Amino acid sequence: MRQAKYYDKEEEEQQDELDHRIAAVRTACNNCATGGWKGLVTATGFFFTLTLINFIGQAWSIINITDIVPT
Repeated sequence: MRQAKYYDKEEEEQQDELDHRIAAVRTACNNCATGGWKGLVTATGFFFTLTLINFIGQAWSIINITDIVPT
């Protein structure tokens, strides 16, 4: 009878360790995901930055062209 309890306790410890590993992996995967509101905010900021750089580049080109070409 003691052996059965010992094995049950050992199996329970192994199951607990497995549960902890699964929880750790799930947490790590959730932190790496790009979905959700954080992903949307990041993508929006990235595209806004690209648009701003493009706009500044075009404005700078217009300024340089008007300085070179006499009116």
